[in-house]
Amino acid sequence: MKSRRLGSLGQTGDDCSSQPDLGGEPLTYRHWRLPNRAAVFDYVRSLGDEVLEWLCALYVDEVLNLLAVETICVGEPDSAQVDFGKIICRGRAHGAAGFLLVHNHPSGDPTPSLADKQVTARLKYISDQMDLPLLDHFIVAGDRMEPVGHW
Repeated sequence: MKSRRLGSLGQTGDDCSSQPDLGGEPLTYRHWRLPNRAAVFDYVRSLGDEVLEWLCALYVDEVLNLLAVETICVGEPDSAQVDFGKIICRGRAHGAAGFLLVHNHPSGDPTPSLADKQVTARLKYISDQMDLPLLDHFIVAGDRMEPVGHW
């Protein structure tokens, strides 16, 4: 993920007021649990076939039940803009305990770029400070998935 613009909490509003509401509809569980990388890959496998770069957030509860999946952005074939504020605000709206990020590399190579690692490290730090931790970040390419960082 080559980030052309790194979002920050200040740019979208710390109060999440610029985010769309959930329409008053109650959240429902999608009976999917993400206890390991294999389960995550089963859920996001189809991203490996996309021709543009997609960034998705998978919001989970304390025991890794999937609460919601949101497309954060759809970028170019080799880049996507990351809006940190949107990621955090949407997680709070869903009542998530944490989240995983998944994005694809249309090139077919799931190896994280330097930009992938830098954006992930920055988001990890910010999300920890906001008490909505980034639990992991994966890249899907073709039929493979690789982690961006280990923690």
